[in-house]
Amino acid sequence: MKYKLGKTPSMTAEHNIISWNKVERRLLEHGAAEFELLVSWTEGHKHATGATGFIKYCIRSGWITKA
Repeated sequence: MKYKLGKTPSMTAEHNIISWNKVERRLLEHGAAEFELLVSWTEGHKHATGATGFIKYCIRSGWITKA
């Protein structure tokens, strides 16, 4: 399943902003991407749940939606 940009997030944590900027830039370039590719773009995300947790958080928040 592919995902695309959804609504604009409002984030304050620096590690989230850094990872979001990576995702946003690449989705603007590619239009949509598979879940695994989104995770790879945020590899090393600094949080207990890592890159996978961050992408799931973005999907739950509506910042990334099904394409």
